[in-house]
Amino acid sequence: MPLYLRCDFIKDSTQDKYLLSESEGVEPELFFRAKPSSEETFVEALENYFSGSIFE
Repeated sequence: MPLYLRCDFIKDSTQDKYLLSESEGVEPELFFRAKPSSEETFVEALENYFSGSIFE
């Protein structure tokens, strides 16, 4: 399960369906400036999430 993922969709009225317009796995602004040391907390969460995975 991702820790964070943002997807933006637009509606195509000609085909009556939604189309993916943007998908962000890393948001450039996660309000890190709002709380000191939040970057470290996020990095620790990522490290814990991926420990033992195929990415090591």
